[in-house]
Formats: sequence, structure tokens, C-alpha cells
Amino acid sequence: MAEARTFIEDLRGTDALAVLRRVPRGSQGRPDVAQARALATFVALGAALEPGSARVLPPASRASLTTLLPVLTRWTAAHPEDGLGALVLGRAQMVSGALGAASAALETATTARPRDPVAWNERAMVLVALGHLPDAERCLLEATRLAPMDPEPWDNLGAVRLARGSARTAAEAFQRAIERSPEAARYHSDLGSALLASGDPEGAVRAYRRAQGIDPRNSVVAANLGYGLFLAGHLDEALEVLRASVAQDPQSVAGWNNLGTVLARRGPREEAIAAFERALALAPGDTRARANLDALRGAPPAGR
Repeated sequence: MAEARTFIEDLRGTDALAVLRRVPRGSQGRPDVAQARALATFVALGAALEPGSARVLPPASRASLTTLLPVLTRWTAAHPEDGLGALVLGRAQMVSGALGAASAALETATTARPRDPVAWNERAMVLVALGHLPDAERCLLEATRLAPMDPEPWDNLGAVRLARGSARTAAEAFQRAIERSPEAARYHSDLGSALLASGDPEGAVRAYRRAQGIDPRNSVVAANLGYGLFLAGHLDEALEVLRASVAQDPQSVAGWNNLGTVLARRGPREEAIAAFERALALAPGDTRARANLDALRGAPPAGR
């Protein structure tokens, strides 16, 4: 059992299930074995640890998650001291979209495992999804204190600070993430977004270029670089980068939006309209593309 729980802590659910299969048959019905099997089965599902990610799981995995949730809930209610159980329950509720329940479970996890930076980080991610940004920032500060060399909490802290309107301190957090993992393109791209928000488009372009150098086929990075070049006044290069971006990833809403924005300034106007129409076809609720398209066509703003 201890070996299985170690594998679960390391997110190696398949290994944990193999250990549990070796438990003597007479012990199979013990509640702690059933609970450990539920923990390991959830980890083995491989769901992305993001709010609502269960919607992209195969039907069999979604059905398994539905079965596991009551088992984990009952165990955690009876054993609030089991921080690992609460952590996995919170993850399962998060991916299933039950964010309020996930927040409560992850709060139990941080109470039971106050020195576990993973619990603090994942509690913060649920709080972000719930819109509780100040509480999320406090959780991430604790995660970075407990695991100062882990880049992920630093990057998440930067994202929360950026969402709260503090671009300068967000850039500082993203820089900490980069120092710990300089080959991660996402951290450089996130730094670029913070620099863009702080009014430094040239600095943003440098950060986006570093990200693209690491991951040249990343269409999100290319779309960001194109927009940074546009704001820095390099319209021809911005157009070149964004045309290449949407050719590489025709499903990129950001790429089409940014291309339309450059074309609206640089021309041709008809191509700008077509780019915004393409963005809206991919994401009909995209307010930015709608507003830009209406402006190009001379339509009055919505609500008038």
C-alpha cells in the first residue's frame, strides 16, 4: 500500500495499480485498498489537470471518473487528515468541472499537507477559475516559498498578477520561471505578454523571439510575436509572421485576429475583413473579432 501511494504521489497511476493488483485477494475489500485503487485509477486516466478537462476524455474514462468521485468523496469526508486523498479528490473534481467542490477539497489538502507546494499550486488554479485572484496569488506565493526552484508556480503567479493588472510584477515572476527553466518556450512567451501589457513592445518582441527560437512551430508564440511586432511599429514583418502563423495553424483564432488587426492598418482592407470573418467562424463569440469587423464595415458598436 505504501508503495502504491508513493507512485500516486509521483503521478504514476499505472504503476500504483500494478502494486494494488498484488494485494492478497482477502484484502481486496478493505476500504483503504478501495480508496487507494480509486486514487490510482484517477491518476491513470491521464486527464489534464485543468478545470473542465474531462470533457475531452474518452467516454469510458469519463464514466470511470463519475464512478470514482463518490468513492473519493466518502473517503476524504471520513479521513480529513489524508491530504493525498483530498489532493486527488480536488484534482478529480477540478477536471470534472465541479470547481466549488474542488476548491473545498484542495483547501483540505493544503491544511493536511501544508508543506506540499503542489497542493497550494493546484488550489490556486481552481481559485483562478472561480475568479478569486487575490486568494490564488496568496496560494501561489506559498507554493513559490515552498518550492522556490520549481518554475511552474512562478509562471502561474505571473499569470495571476497579469490578470490582476500588475504587469511589472508579473514580468518579474515570469523571469523567475525562465531562470529556472530557460528552455521552456511558454515562459518566454508569457514574459512577452507581460512586457506588452507594461508598454514595452520591443522587449516583448525580444521575449517572443526567444520563445520562437525554442519552439519554432508553436502557432501561439507566432501569433504573439506578430502582434508584438505590430505594436512596435514593424508592420511588414508583423504581416509576414502572421501570414506564416495562420498558414501553419489555420485554426488559430488569435492568429487570424492579429492578422486582421495588422491588415486593417497595413491593408488590403478586404483581406482584413476576411481575416476577422475567419476568426469569427472559428469562435463566433469572440468579441474582439466582432468589434474589429464591425469597425471595418462601419457598423455601429453593439448596444446602440
